[in-house]
Amino acid sequence: MEKETRKNYGAAGLLPLLIFLLLYVGCLAVFTIKGAKDPSSYMPRQVAILIALVFALIFFEPRSKFSKKMDLYLNNAGNAGVMNLALIVMMAGGFSSAVTLSGGTILNC
Repeated sequence: MEKETRKNYGAAGLLPLLIFLLLYVGCLAVFTIKGAKDPSSYMPRQVAILIALVFALIFFEPRSKFSKKMDLYLNNAGNAGVMNLALIVMMAGGFSSAVTLSGGTILNC
């Protein structure tokens, strides 16, 4: 049986939050200064959240398997099914934003 140990990351535990804030607020500031019409459309929140989440999953416990880290995140962030659905919705939103910015159109069925 594997013994689980809790690690104290200290201030390093705030790095994903700082990455999210730097990406999102930084892009908003840059595009606002450049005079963009809708600066929040250039860096959607869900993309910044996904980047920070991937950073956290890769940076912390680098020797652990990615699937183990994802299970740990999904189970401890809330109900695993709901969190999995939230990740899927965030990825779909990021994909939709990327397609729209690259010239795609939204179809109204």
